[in-house]
Amino acid sequence: MILSVTSFFTAIFLGNLLIIFLYIFCSRKKYLYRFSYNILLFSTALILCRFLIPVELPFTKTVLLTKLYPSFIRYFRLEIWHFASYVIHTYDILVFIWGIGSIYRIHKLWKQYKTFTAALYLQPVNISLANRCKKILSSELSTDNTLKSIVILQSCFVSSPFITGFFKPAIVLPEINLTDAELHYILSHELQHFKFHDMFLKLNIEIIALIFWWNPFIHLLKNQVSNLLELRVDTAISKNWNDKQKTEYLQCLANIYEYSINRKYQQLVMGFSKQSDDFILVRADSLFHEEKAFLHSVALTMLSIVLTLVSFSFVFEPYSVTPDVEKNSFALTDGSYIMLDTDGKYYLYVENKRMGIVTDPDAENFENIKFYNNRTEGIIR
Repeated sequence: MILSVTSFFTAIFLGNLLIIFLYIFCSRKKYLYRFSYNILLFSTALILCRFLIPVELPFTKTVLLTKLYPSFIRYFRLEIWHFASYVIHTYDILVFIWGIGSIYRIHKLWKQYKTFTAALYLQPVNISLANRCKKILSSELSTDNTLKSIVILQSCFVSSPFITGFFKPAIVLPEINLTDAELHYILSHELQHFKFHDMFLKLNIEIIALIFWWNPFIHLLKNQVSNLLELRVDTAISKNWNDKQKTEYLQCLANIYEYSINRKYQQLVMGFSKQSDDFILVRADSLFHEEKAFLHSVALTMLSIVLTLVSFSFVFEPYSVTPDVEKNSFALTDGSYIMLDTDGKYYLYVENKRMGIVTDPDAENFENIKFYNNRTEGIIR
């Protein structure tokens, strides 16, 4: 495997194209609802692999580009400073800025997250609310011991329910009055995030977005992943619901959304209803669209794998000729031939113009060129 400037830019370019393809695909409801959300998340993971493995593989072929790309790559390979035996290039400086930016953003996010969670646990525990929640979830808590470690918190700092915490999970509820039915829908939703390990998926995509902070397409993919995680949870918990339960669930979503408009969220939490009003409508349509075509999902899986492999199969390389080289270069045409002259030397002719001496007439480049013994004796081969 070879990592180079060109293999990196090839990975970024092709990865961005795959993101655009997936975004357009998921934006079409008639396509979105036909496929398993797990398959769409799998396709997202393959795209992220292309970004994280920007290398040339043994089967990678070179594609030469002559327009714009050579100048672009030449700029990144420009020698800025010589220090002893080491040369500082433009890409060295840019990689340094990239690394500092990524470290700063990851540190900032983690610090905000720790401050946020610490503030949540400083709030007094609402014993009555916690008992209500445990009673509502008694059936699930009795069958899954891992759920017993989940803490129920209530805070004035939040406006929408969410689950947070990687090793000590907590479901946080806003200080609003919720009926038992609403609590059931909210808790079922957040527990399903926990069962699917969505917090870790959210953490991974957030870190990748922070590493590639300069790429807007990665942030587009991050938002798409967040939406797919919500749709997957909605589908899972509503599997055995009737239309009345689905309608009540959507009403609960709408109520929480109205309450939480224009309020900020911590990035490493899984919120119950924090997307745009357009996405609330998408969730509503998805909830009542039960048809998931198995063959379509299999076809999308195969297509995702093929497209990812194709993206690894070639690398863009710059190709350009300097003016001096171009001035002293020529191309072999159908009218080119090699002649053995009376001095015993072979000469190359292009359009009947002698170009120079041929030191190795048996070279592979001349295998399709006609040979003449001299101007009178005719063709040798």
